[in-house]
Amino acid sequence: MGTPQPIPPRVREIIQAVANDYGFTFDDLVGWGRGKRVTHARFMAYAQIRRDIVIMGAPPSLPQIGGWFGGRDHTSILHGLDRVNERHPPRPVRLSLAADMAERAGLW
Repeated sequence: MGTPQPIPPRVREIIQAVANDYGFTFDDLVGWGRGKRVTHARFMAYAQIRRDIVIMGAPPSLPQIGGWFGGRDHTSILHGLDRVNERHPPRPVRLSLAADMAERAGLW
């Protein structure tokens, strides 16, 4: 288990949007629950973050994503991404209007 890391606002919004989309809370997704449904939603959040967040021209590292999810090991993130890729791409989620506008303006 790694060290939990502070969650950037944009990442927090993605996690919250995925949680809402799947009927969970933010805390459910960053928590340690291992139920099938919450695990699937968490894996989808990993994939959405990996796809939508760019840090210095690259997607966030697996250890970085793990840190945002309570200090999970990078191999847990890799497993989740592999599971998502086996089944289907992440479902698009609706972020807040303010986030959409900031993204279009190049603020993220």
